[in-house]
Amino acid sequence: MIKIRAGIILIEHEEILLVRHNVSARKYHPDYDAKPTAIKDYWVFPGGGVLQGETLETCAKRETFEETSIKVEIGPLLFLGESIWPDGERHIINFFFEAKRIEGNVRKPRWAFLDEKYDEPAFLPLSKLDEIILLPDIKTYIKRLSKGETFRGTYLKNLWESYTDVDTKYGVE
Repeated sequence: MIKIRAGIILIEHEEILLVRHNVSARKYHPDYDAKPTAIKDYWVFPGGGVLQGETLETCAKRETFEETSIKVEIGPLLFLGESIWPDGERHIINFFFEAKRIEGNVRKPRWAFLDEKYDEPAFLPLSKLDEIILLPDIKTYIKRLSKGETFRGTYLKNLWESYTDVDTKYGVE
């Protein structure tokens, strides 16, 4: 089954809005093949799965509000990427839209779904981007975007990385 996700990229004052996922506190293991991972947490863009009958824009707004408590205006589509597991059992298509905050302060919502109760939204300085694990890892594109490069619907291909690969890439033990 293919899962479609809509997310946002919001940069303000040399900071980017992300959501930290605390892996050790989650009720499920994030690695598809359930191999042990040393990753304690990683960061993702605000966003989530598109519901039946929902537009990508509506999904991006809803998910951003659910995860960060802010309302956003959705701008142009910046990036489109896929994550296809090697065995083909999972396939996620990610749409990343430029966004602008129109109302609210970033904070963890008072309520959360069970698998999100330990997640934390935050603005992270762009200068700290290389110090975190970002999934999918599109740091290079974010840096270029923050320096003024224009992207419109750029296809990023298959972005899949196993969590074991991420452990190795970031030297996590």
